[in-house]
Amino acid sequence: MQMQDNLMELQFEIDIADCMALQNNHLKNSKHFKRTKLLVLWFVPILFCFFILIDVLQKDFNPIHLVLYGSVTLIWILFVEKRFGKRILKKAKKEMEKEANSKFLGPIELSINADGLILCTQNSKNEYNWNTIKKLEETSEYYFLYNSSESAIILPKNKIEVELDELDILIKSNLKTI
Repeated sequence: MQMQDNLMELQFEIDIADCMALQNNHLKNSKHFKRTKLLVLWFVPILFCFFILIDVLQKDFNPIHLVLYGSVTLIWILFVEKRFGKRILKKAKKEMEKEANSKFLGPIELSINADGLILCTQNSKNEYNWNTIKKLEETSEYYFLYNSSESAIILPKNKIEVELDELDILIKSNLKTI
């Protein structure tokens, strides 16, 4: 790690846990995921309400159907609520563990300056102007610099050998200029 005036050189490793932290953060904050989860969560209850309505309109209503539909709906809501995100994260982890995705893992060299960021991995070198960073999301353990709605540069705070206050100021001051 080197720090000069408005230039910071960082070296760290990205592992599967870091990539999964990004996935988890995305699931917690993504509007698209929240809409999809809501749709899936309420699909079965709405479908069962439709079935009950058909039973009532056909004058073939049976209270046992109401109990059955209500029970299945309750189980569905509890099951989906708990398992939906976990299942997506499990699939994402499986994909990350495939050899083809290993390009996201390993040593990273990141240069941060007033113009933007230069990210170097074993396989590539990418330059990002500050105006290509769409948003910053910060947790207690990470900075996620999103360059698209689903892609971000991961900065694991515990792996960066620099004063985090300096890094925080450098990132946030440059993001304010866009």
